[in-house]
Amino acid sequence: MIENAGIIIVGYHPGMPYFNDMVNLARTYQKPLLVYTFEPNVRLDGKHMKIMSEYKWYAISSMPLRLVSDVFSIMASFNYDR
Repeated sequence: MIENAGIIIVGYHPGMPYFNDMVNLARTYQKPLLVYTFEPNVRLDGKHMKIMSEYKWYAISSMPLRLVSDVFSIMASFNYDR
C-alpha cells in the first residue's frame, strides 16, 4: 500500500477534488510527493499551491523528461531511514 511506496506521484489537473487527500497522505506517511501537470501551460491553482507549500517534500513536474529526472533525483536523495 501507500505506506510502502517510495514516492507518491499524482497526475494534476485544475479543480481536482481529491488533491488535498493526496497531499495529506504524503504528509501522514512522510513520503515525497511529485505532482505531474502533463503540459507546460498547466499550473497549480492558488489554493493547491498553498497546500503544497505547507509540505516540504514535494516537486512539480510539467514535462515527461523532467518527471523521470525528478523521480530518480528524489529516490536517490530522500532519506528513507528516518
